[in-house]
Amino acid sequence: MKAIFPVILALLFLSGCFQMISVLPREKVYALVTTGEGLEVFDVTATPVSISFVSLANSALDVEVSGQYAFLADGQSGIHVLDVSDPENPVQLNQLNTHYAYGVDLSGDYLYVADWTNGLLVYNVTDPSSPVLVARLEEADWAEKVHISGNRAYVACYNEGLKVVDVSNPANPVFLERVNFGTVRSVFVSDERIYAVVYGEGVSIIDANDLSQILGTYESQTPYDVIVSDSVLYLADYAFGVQTIDVSDPGNPFVLDHIPTSGGKAQSLWLYEGFLYIADFNGYLTVVDVSDPSHMNEVFNVLTQGSANAVSLLVQ
Repeated sequence: MKAIFPVILALLFLSGCFQMISVLPREKVYALVTTGEGLEVFDVTATPVSISFVSLANSALDVEVSGQYAFLADGQSGIHVLDVSDPENPVQLNQLNTHYAYGVDLSGDYLYVADWTNGLLVYNVTDPSSPVLVARLEEADWAEKVHISGNRAYVACYNEGLKVVDVSNPANPVFLERVNFGTVRSVFVSDERIYAVVYGEGVSIIDANDLSQILGTYESQTPYDVIVSDSVLYLADYAFGVQTIDVSDPGNPFVLDHIPTSGGKAQSLWLYEGFLYIADFNGYLTVVDVSDPSHMNEVFNVLTQGSANAVSLLVQ
């Protein structure tokens, strides 16, 4: 019996250890927020904490993360490349001169830059510390945002509408088509449908295989950004907070829920594992539980240094 007792204690101890380990976070999550002052990094694993800030000359407008690197669109200051492997101490590696870097997207080894009147720029970022410009497409001028899906770049070109580019060879992008239906501020592609954010009108849902086919429209006067997942459209509406919209029938979209944001001017979204991260122009990062899109619940909000323009996540 004496010999068995220590074994039982050891098993109980090990069992307790396993329970403790199971409740620890499996990963660290950081929100990178571009602001009117620069880039602010928040640890959002649990209670949000601002852990670092990188001051920039201009208002940082967009950010994309790949591995340990962050690529920032900083208007007339171009693109900043940062090493964020230590989120508490981001290190700037390079600055790329462009005309006016408005939006960025990443696909494989290539960075796509919406460079306003200068069109669409393509950089090879195989070595992120030393990107190489491999192409510029002038036809995609007035580029504000870019979204890559498969071998296509979908470029939101403000008053020039939506422009579609073949990027099967990133070093030789080919302009395919322009759809002119208003002021396009942003674009997202999911399940062969294009969701174009048309300011003053709403979100136009288009057949990606036939751009002449507008499948439906969700009306909104101040739409800014959109993400679609599992037939739910998440809309950042500058004047009306965040909405979830059922788009399973694109010809008959309907609202599931609506929640105002703390600052009142939602303009950028990031969706990750049932949580929606919202950058608000009035200087807030808001996180909303959207595990049930019909019943959204704000988890927390935190002030940012300057207007919050865009948000992306770093998961370690």
